[in-house]
Amino acid sequence: MPLVKRRFFVNCRHNECIEIIQRVSEKLPSIDTVEYEVREGGMLIEMYGYSTDIKKAWTVIKEYIKHPGRQGGKGMFKYSLKTLSKQAGKTFPPAVLVKLLNLKGFKAQYSSIDEAIHTDAGLEVLMDLINRVDAAVALVRDKVKGTAGKYYLTTLMIATGLGLEDVVNESLRLGHLRVNEEDGLLTLAVEWDKGVDEFIKKYRLSSS
Repeated sequence: MPLVKRRFFVNCRHNECIEIIQRVSEKLPSIDTVEYEVREGGMLIEMYGYSTDIKKAWTVIKEYIKHPGRQGGKGMFKYSLKTLSKQAGKTFPPAVLVKLLNLKGFKAQYSSIDEAIHTDAGLEVLMDLINRVDAAVALVRDKVKGTAGKYYLTTLMIATGLGLEDVVNESLRLGHLRVNEEDGLLTLAVEWDKGVDEFIKKYRLSSS
């Protein structure tokens, strides 16, 4: 059976475009290569694989266009980590992204079963947060020990808009962080997500 390359243009909104790619990937993992580019007004898809599989993929796409569906409830979208990472061009900690979405007032949860984030936030919001998380992680990487400590500082810098030094100083005052005397690195003394909630609550009270 011959391998072929086909290109399609699909009229879809950003969130719908991502959902289409997810459905094709889930239903037809046998396709060798699926490349896509989300553009204004739609998405360009290029597939390389067996002609029968590509025909099936096009059927999946047409069915979605006829009957668009959103998984997770009304207004909820399902974003696979693989798709988000490809779209952003970088990896990210899903727990931090979900926490930030919740703090911004969105519904969000991470499913380890299908490795996806279910949220009512749009793709633009997720892309913005992923880029900000990536920048913040680069700043805290050499300052604090452990993954949880990095999550804590990264989340607070983005959620409050404070600089790293201000977040660290306030966290030391609250007892959330401690300085390791041996290497001078920071260590987290609380559960990272509960510490974030306490910090933000006190920060908002002091700012009001």
